[in-house]
Amino acid sequence: MGIYSTIPVFCLKLASATLLCLLSPILAPENLGVAPAVAQTTLDQATQAEQLFDRARSEFVKGQLPQAKESYQQVLKIYRQLGNSSGEAFALNGLGDVYNLLSQQTKALEVLQQALKIQQGNGDRKGEGETLTHIGTVYSSQEDYPKALELLEQALTINQEVGNQLGIGYALVNIGSVYSSQGEFDKALDRLEQGLTILKEVGKTEKSDALKEPLRDRILPRYYQAAALNGIGSAYIWSGKLNQAWEFLEQAHTLSREEGYGLEEGVALTLKGILYTAQEQLDKGLETLELGLAITKPTGFRGLEQDILFLIGGIYNQKGEYLKAIDYYQQSLAIRRELGKRKLEGIALNTIGVVYHKQQQYDQAIDYYQQALAIHREVKNQAEESTTLGNIAILYEKQEQYDQALNYYQQALAIHRQLGKGKLEGVVLNNIGLVYYNQKQYDQALNYYQQALAIHREVKNQAEESTTLGNIGELYWNQEQYDQALNYYQQALTIHREVKNQAGESITLGNIAYLYRKQEQYDQAINYYQQALTIHREVKNQAGESTTLGNIAELYHKQEQYDQALNYYQQAL
Repeated sequence: MGIYSTIPVFCLKLASATLLCLLSPILAPENLGVAPAVAQTTLDQATQAEQLFDRARSEFVKGQLPQAKESYQQVLKIYRQLGNSSGEAFALNGLGDVYNLLSQQTKALEVLQQALKIQQGNGDRKGEGETLTHIGTVYSSQEDYPKALELLEQALTINQEVGNQLGIGYALVNIGSVYSSQGEFDKALDRLEQGLTILKEVGKTEKSDALKEPLRDRILPRYYQAAALNGIGSAYIWSGKLNQAWEFLEQAHTLSREEGYGLEEGVALTLKGILYTAQEQLDKGLETLELGLAITKPTGFRGLEQDILFLIGGIYNQKGEYLKAIDYYQQSLAIRRELGKRKLEGIALNTIGVVYHKQQQYDQAIDYYQQALAIHREVKNQAEESTTLGNIAILYEKQEQYDQALNYYQQALAIHRQLGKGKLEGVVLNNIGLVYYNQKQYDQALNYYQQALAIHREVKNQAEESTTLGNIGELYWNQEQYDQALNYYQQALTIHREVKNQAGESITLGNIAYLYRKQEQYDQAINYYQQALTIHREVKNQAGESTTLGNIAELYHKQEQYDQALNYYQQAL
């Protein structure tokens, strides 16, 4: 029975939300100059504003957020002095995007709503469509996905009406990223791939018109392509299709590095780090994430920075380097608090609790779990609340405080049922069964195991099904109902082999062997021990190999086959 932890799932989800924030450099303003009759000073100001605007966009895509903010503020001031409302709206859009990435969503919405009001007053439908897209990304950053989709769909419709191909591609990529954040990966990939196709076509057209178009108009299709490639790669990761993800992330990384798109390069490296980690290449994952952190820190994009710190902490946690894990988790936690990200703060607190739990520092663990639980309840994050409740239950169970453990498990179970999380409901039912089993309340234990087993089968969760089958087998074994025990162990063994779970297979083979041994069916017992021994050697499990060799030796000794016994005893040494 392991500790509940949402670290892997959370990291992926968070990276997806981070990705969406990056699809936001503003589209090019058109005809922001002034009429020839205007005084020379005004002309100079207009030229200065356009130059500053170009600089602001360049700073944004390079990931120089503080500089981009300052440049957009200067642009805004000049256009207001000139009374150029169109230019003012575009400058406000730029500021909104920067504020969003600086995790200042309230300010972002304020300036973007000002831009939208100006564009609607001017009858600027193209600008309106673009601004609605930016506003949609802010709502997505706040995880208000229904509102984000509503605005992005409006933006897409307007862009289609006015024939703004770049805006269409941009909106589709953002819509795809929202679907990815919601776990609707088929829809996500459909929109992202549509968006990428359109952006590539726009890029070809504008490349052919390179001599006519200003630089600022030519960089956007390429920038959005990098974002779309990252989006597709991330959607493949979240849907478990890791091999497909590599192709797109390599393209995103190469394009971002070549063009100097600091923010998108940081995202590409983060996603590649997640991929390496998922494939158990922990050192490579760590190296890639540290590179991503080095690129991201100077940008001021604290949202991505804390994400990467959390992921690095996760790798150290997996490697068993718990002090380093806690250090990185604490750095991530500090940024989450600084940004006022209460939901993420709660998740970090739970995860730090898990690390202390693993080290058997139970007082520290319970302190962090209780802090996490309070925040989960405050922000009404029931999914994470149930996770932390489960962790607290396991902690009390380890300390043999069974009444406390049952109390927290029952609270977690109620939430899983309320949310319709059948898979997790089955896990908790199994764990409640274990609590009763440890108290030798076998009828109660069997009742919960059978409930768990029914759900595992209903949701086709074979891994947990085999675990519960093994638990039922052990229960019958302790009651000396060996035929029943063997029946359940054999069912578990079949699943372990089907899903290629060699660890589970070897344990179950050992349990079956012990059952036969208890019944003095030594030949059968040796047969199963030999099968277990083969697996231990195959996976280089020396401890398991030594124990099994000793068991075989003992059985030969019982049968007075002393040469065989000696042989296996010597191998076990």
